[in-house]
Amino acid sequence: ICQGYADAFDMLTSMLGMNCTQICGKGGGEPHNWNMIELDGNWYHVDCTWGAAYGGVDNTCTKAYLFCSDGQIGRTHTWDREAYPDAADDSQFYYAKYDLYVTDEAELEEKVGAKLRSGEQVDVLVKNLGEKQVKDYVQSLGAQFHTKEHVGEFSLTAWMP
Repeated sequence: ICQGYADAFDMLTSMLGMNCTQICGKGGGEPHNWNMIELDGNWYHVDCTWGAAYGGVDNTCTKAYLFCSDGQIGRTHTWDREAYPDAADDSQFYYAKYDLYVTDEAELEEKVGAKLRSGEQVDVLVKNLGEKQVKDYVQSLGAQFHTKEHVGEFSLTAWMP
């Protein structure tokens, strides 16, 4: 599966004239393939397989593996770093770029509760809050949701039915 995702991403970005390469390494200790892409002179990791964490049943996915630095993706992935470009920049990481971190109850209300009540779909990365606490809160609003753990934090995608 990962080879297919990586091949498709490589093909599509190449068709757009973008500089992309495929990485053969390990994800979660298992053999795994993902991509690196160059944007504005910086390299970033993109793992479409792990990004499709929810199986796509309801057209939701996590962005936790979109435009990652070596440090970010290195928490769950390993590869021969000498064989690939360095990816040191964190500025394009999806959750950071769009200020979608939730780190306390005030941000949970602002970035999750308020948006759900207005009918918007929510996609955030949660740090410093318990997953049960966040799930209970989202359920109390009547929302449907998915969570996916990412080494000490978790992504939350939620929407109103």
